[in-house]
Amino acid sequence: MQLAAESIIEVGRELIQQKKDLGHGNFLPWIEAEFGMSRFTADRFMNVAERLGDKCSSVQHLGSTALYALAAPSTPEPVRTEVLERAASGEKVTAKEIEALKK
Repeated sequence: MQLAAESIIEVGRELIQQKKDLGHGNFLPWIEAEFGMSRFTADRFMNVAERLGDKCSSVQHLGSTALYALAAPSTPEPVRTEVLERAASGEKVTAKEIEALKK
């Protein structure tokens, strides 16, 4: 799980940088041509990097779907804080639990 979290964060950081480097209107065609990746998938990676990139040690026990749910723009900050605290203590919080907390 730790390697998965680190990889998602690193790919997200790289995508953020490429988006800046490529300029307006060039990112989507690039990710589609180079990786066959959708905008939705790229956004999920970038959201994780932006919102959780500095918390890698806290989120290393979370699966990829939990990371995506936690980093989603629709996740309220109090939910994110609670999950990060639980994850920092080693608890494995699932995407389903995050979605329940959001409600």
